[in-house]
Amino acid sequence: MQNFLSMCSFHIRLYVKNSYFLWLPIRCTISFFLLQYVAAFASGGLDDPNIWLRAGVFGLWASATTAAGSVSYQRYQGTLSYLLNNTVGDKVSLAALLIPASTFGLISFPLAWLCAAVAGLHPAGLGVQQLAGILCLWLSAVVLDFAIAGFFVLSRNASIYEDLIFIPLLLLSGFLGTPSWMESVLSCFRWLLPLAPASSLILETTNALWLTVAQYCTGMIVWGCVAYFLSDWLLRKARQRGEISIL
Repeated sequence: MQNFLSMCSFHIRLYVKNSYFLWLPIRCTISFFLLQYVAAFASGGLDDPNIWLRAGVFGLWASATTAAGSVSYQRYQGTLSYLLNNTVGDKVSLAALLIPASTFGLISFPLAWLCAAVAGLHPAGLGVQQLAGILCLWLSAVVLDFAIAGFFVLSRNASIYEDLIFIPLLLLSGFLGTPSWMESVLSCFRWLLPLAPASSLILETTNALWLTVAQYCTGMIVWGCVAYFLSDWLLRKARQRGEISIL
């Protein structure tokens, strides 16, 4: 465990040295907060306590999607083959490489709170349920990153696909709102996409806490199994195709 934490710490330090990875959650959090603020000001809804929380969720997930870019970044540096070919194991090495994307995204919540305070919204502190929701959101982002990272190992243009992951999963989670004609469809994704119940815990929009927890656990089990079994096959496939190295 200590060795794994040391690897994560090493990758986090490398992660924040990249200006793109560093500024993306900061830029996304502030811009999404300002967008909500303008909309709330125009509609007289500045008393909405979730404005800064939604910005925090948005920023964390924006950072999590850079897992695609971090794999591509290591490939272009020529270090991906060394990271994955060691005595620690492919899955452990890949997890240590991907965790910084979601972990650094946690900065979005204090940043969003600061934006709300500067804007005069008087943001309240976080309750136990909201803190648990942030932890659940972080864990779900880590598992989703690990599940989809294998596909990025197979591709030399992984960073191109970041936007294809970012917005669609937010839409399916219902975080950006749910049209009435899609409610039945999106309700099914709440059992498959742990981002959805985790966001509900943070925004306190859940009606039945036990149901939200059940949905979250189900989604985590599904994606955890996908991450474990699929990544093994994809990594073997990547070696056979020679996609681990830059050449």
